[in-house]
Amino acid sequence: AKGGFEGSLRARLGYAVTPEILLYGTAGGALKNQEIEAAGVSDEQTMLGWTAGVGTDIKITDNVFGRVEYRYTDFGDKDFDGIGKVKSTDNRVTFGVGMKF
Repeated sequence: AKGGFEGSLRARLGYAVTPEILLYGTAGGALKNQEIEAAGVSDEQTMLGWTAGVGTDIKITDNVFGRVEYRYTDFGDKDFDGIGKVKSTDNRVTFGVGMKF
């Protein structure tokens, strides 16, 4: 299996536990391009699904914050020609640093 593009469009709702810590939930739609090869047969499909997760933003300085986020994504089932039905899910933890302007 080879992955191509992947993306999501999400909303985020959060609560400032302290002035330095924001906890949030996120959810929305997701899509990805998936190529499957098996026994000399190959097919490529765009899979649509949903994603949801939780995260936190932590203030480092007045303009810099750190972020940790967990997301589960379910791209659903898709029939691939000559291969059959394929289900695709993803569990992802991301870490980041952001800057406020």
